Amino acid sequence: MSSKIIIEIQQEIDFENSTFITGFHGIGWTGYIAIRHLIKTAETERIGYILGDNLPDVICLEEERLILPFEFHKYKNFIIFQPPFQPIPIEHQEILHELALWIVKSKFREAILLGGLDIRFQQKEEKLRIVPTKNFIETAKTLNIPFLEKGLLIRGPLALLLTHLEVLNFPAAVILPYAMPNRPDPAAAADAIEFLNEHYHLDLSTTQLHTDAQMIEDEIEEILRQERERSEQEPRDMYI
Repeated sequence: MSSKIIIEIQQEIDFENSTFITGFHGIGWTGYIAIRHLIKTAETERIGYILGDNLPDVICLEEERLILPFEFHKYKNFIIFQPPFQPIPIEHQEILHELALWIVKSKFREAILLGGLDIRFQQKEEKLRIVPTKNFIETAKTLNIPFLEKGLLIRGPLALLLTHLEVLNFPAAVILPYAMPNRPDPAAAADAIEFLNEHYHLDLSTTQLHTDAQMIEDEIEEILRQERERSEQEPRDMYI
C-alpha cells in the first residue's frame, strides 16, 4: 500500500477557503513546536491521517488520545498537518509528493510551512525570513518580511514540500523565525505563532511557549533519547 491521505469528514470542509499549515522537525524544532502548540492551544479537531507502508513505527498517548504518526486537524479556516514523528527517509519523497498533490487537488487557498533559520544569520532585530513560491511572491511582498538571503539553504521535508508546490504552481511560503540551532527553541515557535496571529487575525496565546520553555525542551530531549535507543536496537542490515 502506498501512502494514502484519509479525511474522515471531507464533505463538511470548505478546502477552497482554507489555508494549509504544517511544520516539521528542523532547526530549533521550530515547526514541530509551533504546530504542536497551535493544535493544543486552539483545541483543534482531528479530521484525518496518512497511512502507508513505511510509517514511523511509533505512537503515543496524549491527554487520553492516541497520537498517530501523521494527522490532519481543523481550526476555523485552517487545515493543519501534524507530523509528530519525523518521516523515515524512505517515506519522505512519497508522503510529501502525495501531500502536495492533495493540497493542489483540494484547491486550498494557500499553504504556509513553518520552519526555523539559524539565529547566527540574524540581522539587526529581524525575527523572520520568508521563502515563497512564484505564485505567492506578490502576497509575500505585502507582509513586510525579508526574503531568505541568497546562498542560505532550506533542507529536509520543508524543502521537498515547497519544491513540489512550486512545480505545481501553487501559492505557498516557508516562514522562518530565527532559532537556536543546537537545542529546541520555543521562543522561535512563538514568533511563528505571532506571524499567524498577525497575518490571519488570530488571537493564539504564546505565553505558554515562554513560561514552559524548559519543559518543552526536556520533552523533546526525551523524544530524541528514545529515538536514539530505537535506532541502536534496530538490525544493521536494514540500512544496507
